[in-house]
Amino acid sequence: AGFDVWMSNSRGNKYSMGHTTLSPKSIAFWRFSWAEMGDFDVPAVLDLVQRETGAAKVAWIGHSQGTTQVFANLASDKSVAHRLSVFIAMGPVAYIYNCKSTLVRGVARFDTDKLLHFLDPRSFLPSPKLLHTLMPDLCRATPGICDDLMAVIAGYDKHTLNMTRWPVYMGHFPTSVSTRDLEHWAQGVRHNEFRRYDYGAFGNLEKYGQLWPPRYNLKNIKGVRVELLYGQNDDLADTTDVERALREIPDSVGTIYNVGHVDFVWSPTGAKTFYKRTIDLLKKVS
Repeated sequence: AGFDVWMSNSRGNKYSMGHTTLSPKSIAFWRFSWAEMGDFDVPAVLDLVQRETGAAKVAWIGHSQGTTQVFANLASDKSVAHRLSVFIAMGPVAYIYNCKSTLVRGVARFDTDKLLHFLDPRSFLPSPKLLHTLMPDLCRATPGICDDLMAVIAGYDKHTLNMTRWPVYMGHFPTSVSTRDLEHWAQGVRHNEFRRYDYGAFGNLEKYGQLWPPRYNLKNIKGVRVELLYGQNDDLADTTDVERALREIPDSVGTIYNVGHVDFVWSPTGAKTFYKRTIDLLKKVS
């Protein structure tokens, strides 16, 4: 009994520094955002799972940017949707204009992403090893620092989290991300669109054949049921942005919970709420 679970990993964090030809020290290694994850990584993961299991269809569960890359893929690549039995998106992010994250909004408002690109076009937080070594002890000694860090990034509600696990979480989070990925998020806030990375007018002409980056049309997501599980206290996946996506995705259903962004992966009460909903959905499509 149970499910055959495969866990994928987004490129660029400390668990995903491998490449067949490129070194993480090179600029070329870091030339990606969630757009490339959608174009290449989503189908590659699906290919692997289906090849190893022989499954005709796979249920895909994503959280945060893990939903963004799947939305991007499904809106632009018709070859993937029919291979999925369901897509369950937790803390889903397509549009991000209304997000309340202090970090994301600050980066977008003050064009900090452009400064970061100038300073290092490769990675933001390129070497998190020292941070992850120090943070667990720091969280135990002065928990308020870790509280503030999480509040700046994604917001959280200490009443829905097991705060004794804080040092464990901070031993892995935050981690490295490509500078381009951070830029792409900032562009989403500034332009209020779900679209490809903006290289500037000349770069866009070379890359896309037009002055502006193409939009992802969520109305093109067809052939798969999409379940959006979102939180009314989520500082990254704001309810206004999530419900905008809900209106655009043809076969989609939304369920809202009294939780924040990180609750979907860290909350000890999830088993009775959104995890129960997830398991019920998986049983229906099994």
